[in-house]
Amino acid sequence: MGLTPFQCVLGYQLPLFPWSGEPSDVPAVEEWYRRSQEVWERAHVRLQRAVCRQRIQADRRCRPHPSYQVGQKVWLSTRNLCLKLSCRKLSPKFIGPFEIIHQVNPVAYRLRLPVAYRIYPTFHVSLLKPAHPSAGGVTDGGEPPPLLDIEGTCSPGLQAGLITAPVARGLGGMTIQDLQDELCTQRDLNELLQRENSAGSLGSPPDCFPYLELNKDNFHYLQTENEQQTKELFLLRKTLEEMELRMKKQKQTLSVRDESIKKLLEMLQEKGPTRSGLPDEDGLRVCRAEDMLGHLGDIQELKEKENKHLITKNQTIYELDQVQEQINMHFEKLL
Repeated sequence: MGLTPFQCVLGYQLPLFPWSGEPSDVPAVEEWYRRSQEVWERAHVRLQRAVCRQRIQADRRCRPHPSYQVGQKVWLSTRNLCLKLSCRKLSPKFIGPFEIIHQVNPVAYRLRLPVAYRIYPTFHVSLLKPAHPSAGGVTDGGEPPPLLDIEGTCSPGLQAGLITAPVARGLGGMTIQDLQDELCTQRDLNELLQRENSAGSLGSPPDCFPYLELNKDNFHYLQTENEQQTKELFLLRKTLEEMELRMKKQKQTLSVRDESIKKLLEMLQEKGPTRSGLPDEDGLRVCRAEDMLGHLGDIQELKEKENKHLITKNQTIYELDQVQEQINMHFEKLL
């Protein structure tokens, strides 16, 4: 462009010093102005030479960029795209083909992208590759893979369970299948709770079943209740097993931490001086160890509450087993 950055931003050239061009009566001023002009001219010549050398070296490594026409279909490189795929190494290098709708400049083109691709549709020619037509027309690569949703909504890749390894490690080491199973279990439990709330006016099954008459309608009712109770028992048992497994792992982790903190306290106590006479670093270690012990105590109380909750669930499962036995007895009578 031939403009300085100052002139591009503010619209006028920066005056380094006021100079009218008229000869001055002071010889030192004339000499200083002449030397400044020579320095600027030499610097400008050197800069132009450096630009020419860099252009020549760059042109040796680069080949002429291809030219595309509006309406032509090209493949788009996935180098700078965040594809929601399980393995980056096995992901496609190019997706598309997409149609060119506008030529922005000789080295940039605008493509017609899907609506789900919320990215800027202008790309450099280095990211494009022509889609050569075959006997049956342009080869279609199928539906392009979904992009990573940056705004936090659920992408199709997430619905398909394509979670990368770092994300899985951040979820406590749970696998994708475990997460999906847990989500299904929670959803089924919510549905069962909603059904129980909607059908709460019918009374509890133990109170209703003894007074049911043995007819066809009651048989279907008992059959539906039996299926519902069986499903609820299965879900509760599965949830209970998962919670017990988690409790076991957490107890092991807490026990290991507790032992390490106790060893650290013993090592600090063997040094002899009391806490007031300890150096700064040792005092900080003792404080941290005590804080950690307090934190572990809070965690232990929380786990005890969870144990009580599990005991309550066990009692619920026992009651449901009794209800199921009554339903089975009614089935035997009806059959």
